[in-house]
Amino acid sequence: MFEIQSPNQVLSQTDQANIHADENTVVVGIIIPRTGSLIFDDHYHLELIQGIAEECNKKEYTVILFLFHSSENKEDLYTRLIQPGFCNGLIVSSSTQPDDPLMPFLSKNEFKFVTIGKQPNLPQISYVDVDNEQGAYIAVNHLIKQGHQRIATITGPQNMAAGISRYQGYLNALKEHNLILDNDLVIEGQFTQNSGYDGMETLLPHQPDAVFIASDTMALGALQAINKAGLSVPHDIAIVGFDDIKTAAITSPPITTIRQPISETGKIAVSLLLDTLEKENSLPQHKILDTELIIRQSCGSRLKK
Repeated sequence: MFEIQSPNQVLSQTDQANIHADENTVVVGIIIPRTGSLIFDDHYHLELIQGIAEECNKKEYTVILFLFHSSENKEDLYTRLIQPGFCNGLIVSSSTQPDDPLMPFLSKNEFKFVTIGKQPNLPQISYVDVDNEQGAYIAVNHLIKQGHQRIATITGPQNMAAGISRYQGYLNALKEHNLILDNDLVIEGQFTQNSGYDGMETLLPHQPDAVFIASDTMALGALQAINKAGLSVPHDIAIVGFDDIKTAAITSPPITTIRQPISETGKIAVSLLLDTLEKENSLPQHKILDTELIIRQSCGSRLKK
């Protein structure tokens, strides 16, 4: 069973009773602290939710995806999440701002949850993540080995752990190869297709010969901007993305990217949450998954001179 709940849709007492009619029913909540419009513009989250739902369906758990429509809805939703009968535990995507009260609020109220994304400030919380910094380093290092020198980046949000780590990986690769950081070649994106498009439009006047784009969803927008400008990938500009969403393999050209096991991440998060729910005083588990460079046509050549 899979449901979507917005903050303006509260389960009635009858609905809650129906869900919990069987005392063995486990209700897993998914919350991604971004507005619904941003979530559904990010192919990563669609695949992540699918992985969580598939694992819960195998275990006959009920899944509820909680959405909010603006930042004003957050605190109302957060308060209702911990009400008895709402859900047994939560899987929280850590794509959240540092001042977001959600995870401290859940911890204070001793509510069971795990996160997708490491939480250095909450070591008692179980999480699953990938090595974002190393993955980004591998991507940029590959572009450097292809002979590119003016390597730009469209980063993820710099108030999110994944965005920060992937930018650090970019910086590490430049430093290792003695390439000077050019701030004109760094644009902050929001993990959305529109921000990838806008970011690439901003970069084009600075004539990068390659771009590391911190998510494939943004890379889709970047490809559109490059094509609109009358340029081609990889002949004029090489690009490498991150995530290996399904669409990355069927774009024109297919996108070279850093593969992370998106669906598997969701399934592991379900298992971590089950351990948290079933075992009193269980030790936190921190799982870091490997990434892999997937070479396709989008990184094929240097900028024409």
